[in-house]
Amino acid sequence: MELLYMRAADLNGIGSDEDEDGEGDAALYKQRYERAVHELEFTRRRLQQQHEDDLEQLVGLKKQLEKKLADAFEEVEEQRQVVGQWKRKVHKLNADNNDLRLLLEEQNARNVLLEKKQRKFDSDSQHLQDELRQEKQMRDRLSREKELALAEKYSVEQSLSSLELELDLKEEKVNTLSQQLEELTFGGKTEAEVAQLKKAKHELEKKVKEQVR
Repeated sequence: MELLYMRAADLNGIGSDEDEDGEGDAALYKQRYERAVHELEFTRRRLQQQHEDDLEQLVGLKKQLEKKLADAFEEVEEQRQVVGQWKRKVHKLNADNNDLRLLLEEQNARNVLLEKKQRKFDSDSQHLQDELRQEKQMRDRLSREKELALAEKYSVEQSLSSLELELDLKEEKVNTLSQQLEELTFGGKTEAEVAQLKKAKHELEKKVKEQVR
């Protein structure tokens, strides 16, 4: 605003100088010079103030940019650390996955082996059960045959006992007949009676021999 007033006064001074027919040129130039010096000084101060304001603004902007840059570097560093942590976690996870894959392969191999052993065990167990069943059937058959043999033995023993008893009785009867024959031979019996007794003795001895066979 001050600069505008100075320029207006300068124009007014020029107009009055023309009316006075060139009087006081020295004073006019001096006035113009002082005004120009004052205007230059004002402009210099204004430019200096503007420069200081711009510089202060630039300094503030520089500080803001430096702070933003430091924050960005800090954020980048944090992100780098986070990325490093995630990389380590991914590496560890991959290692764990490889370990789990190896364990799974080993477990699958063991499962296959166990399945083979289980099938062999089932086959052996079935074979053993078949053998046990056959052995039980054989024992049962032998037990029945033993019972039949014992029963038959008992029957034979009973028959033999009866035959022995009967044989004893017949031997006793033969002895009796022999004694009677001797008595008849030496007791005056007829030949017909002696022949009949000999025939009876012979038949009895024949039966005894057949039973002994």
